[in-house]
Amino acid sequence: MKFPSLGAVVKAALAVSHGQGDVERGLSSSGRTLTEDRASMSERTLNAYMVVKSAMSSCFNNKPALVPMTKEILTYAEAASSKYK
Repeated sequence: MKFPSLGAVVKAALAVSHGQGDVERGLSSSGRTLTEDRASMSERTLNAYMVVKSAMSSCFNNKPALVPMTKEILTYAEAASSKYK
């Protein structure tokens, strides 16, 4: 075979990302979220905010009234409130 490692090179080239659009959108969105009045927000809180925002957008069409109020969700909300206090 004239080029024995050509197959490996082609596979590696095809595995390379075609762009950073998802990453850039995420950074842009977090930049819009982390405003001057929210500058002290922790990384954990920012991540949680972004997860909720993404879920609201993709699952509930940005309509909070469509989120089902299950016993489990209410339990998590009570626990978060207690931890915050």
